[in-house]
Amino acid sequence: TGDKENMYKCQVEHSSLPEIVTVVYEEKSPGPIIGLIAGVILVVVLTVGVAAFGVWYAFFRNNRPGNGGYAPPREGPADVIQRL
Repeated sequence: TGDKENMYKCQVEHSSLPEIVTVVYEEKSPGPIIGLIAGVILVVVLTVGVAAFGVWYAFFRNNRPGNGGYAPPREGPADVIQRL
Protein backbone atom coordinates (compact mmCIF):
# COMPACT_ATOMS: atom_id res chain seq x y z
CA THR A 1 0.00 0.00 0.00
CA GLY A 2 2.99 2.30 -0.34
CA ASP A 3 6.17 2.93 -2.24
CA LYS A 4 7.56 -0.35 -3.61
CA GLU A 5 11.13 0.79 -2.92
CA ASN A 6 10.39 0.70 0.81
CA MET A 7 8.48 -2.61 0.79
CA TYR A 8 10.07 -5.99 1.47
CA LYS A 9 8.56 -9.47 1.19
CA CYS A 10 9.80 -12.62 2.81
CA GLN A 11 8.43 -16.01 1.78
CA VAL A 12 8.91 -19.12 3.86
CA GLU A 13 8.30 -22.58 2.45
CA HIS A 14 8.77 -25.53 4.76
CA SER A 15 7.46 -29.09 4.93
CA SER A 16 5.90 -28.40 8.35
CA LEU A 17 3.80 -25.53 6.97
CA PRO A 18 0.55 -26.24 5.10
CA GLU A 19 1.25 -23.41 2.65
CA ILE A 20 3.85 -20.77 1.80
CA VAL A 21 3.94 -17.99 4.39
CA THR A 22 4.50 -14.48 3.03
CA VAL A 23 5.40 -11.63 5.36
CA VAL A 24 5.35 -8.08 4.03
CA TYR A 25 7.40 -5.35 5.72
CA GLU A 26 6.94 -1.75 4.69
CA GLU A 27 9.61 0.64 5.92
CA LYS A 28 8.06 3.70 7.47
CA SER A 29 9.43 7.11 6.58
CA PRO A 30 10.84 9.08 9.51
CA GLY A 31 8.27 11.78 8.91
CA PRO A 32 8.24 15.30 10.28
CA ILE A 33 9.30 14.28 13.81
CA ILE A 34 12.96 13.96 12.72
CA GLY A 35 12.91 17.46 11.26
CA LEU A 36 11.38 18.83 14.43
CA ILE A 37 14.00 17.19 16.63
CA ALA A 38 16.82 18.39 14.39
CA GLY A 39 15.40 21.92 14.43
CA VAL A 40 15.13 22.00 18.23
CA ILE A 41 18.70 20.72 18.60
CA LEU A 42 19.97 23.34 16.14
CA VAL A 43 18.17 26.16 17.98
CA VAL A 44 19.55 25.01 21.35
CA VAL A 45 23.12 24.74 20.02
CA LEU A 46 22.94 28.17 18.38
CA THR A 47 21.46 29.75 21.52
CA VAL A 48 24.17 28.29 23.74
CA GLY A 49 26.85 29.38 21.26
CA VAL A 50 25.56 32.95 21.05
CA ALA A 51 25.22 33.16 24.84
CA ALA A 52 28.76 31.81 25.36
CA PHE A 53 30.14 34.28 22.84
CA GLY A 54 28.28 37.12 24.56
CA VAL A 55 29.72 36.22 27.94
CA TRP A 56 33.22 35.82 26.50
CA TYR A 57 33.01 39.11 24.61
CA ALA A 58 31.66 41.04 27.60
CA PHE A 59 34.33 39.62 29.88
CA PHE A 60 37.30 40.26 27.59
CA ARG A 61 36.05 43.59 26.30
CA ASN A 62 35.90 44.97 29.83
CA ASN A 63 39.23 43.48 30.89
CA ARG A 64 41.49 44.78 28.12
CA PRO A 65 44.40 47.00 29.20
CA GLY A 66 43.64 50.67 28.66
CA ASN A 67 39.91 50.10 28.81
CA GLY A 68 39.51 50.57 32.54
CA GLY A 69 40.14 46.87 33.14
CA TYR A 70 43.10 45.05 34.63
CA ALA A 71 46.50 45.93 33.15
CA PRO A 72 49.66 44.23 34.45
CA PRO A 73 52.24 46.67 35.82
CA ARG A 74 54.99 47.68 33.43
CA GLU A 75 57.51 48.11 36.18
CA GLY A 76 57.44 46.23 39.43
CA PRO A 77 59.72 45.92 42.47
CA ALA A 78 61.83 43.25 40.76
CA ASP A 79 62.58 45.62 37.84
CA VAL A 80 63.70 48.41 40.20
CA ILE A 81 66.03 46.12 42.15
CA GLN A 82 67.67 44.78 38.98
CA ARG A 83 68.49 48.32 37.76
CA LEU A 84 70.25 49.31 41.00
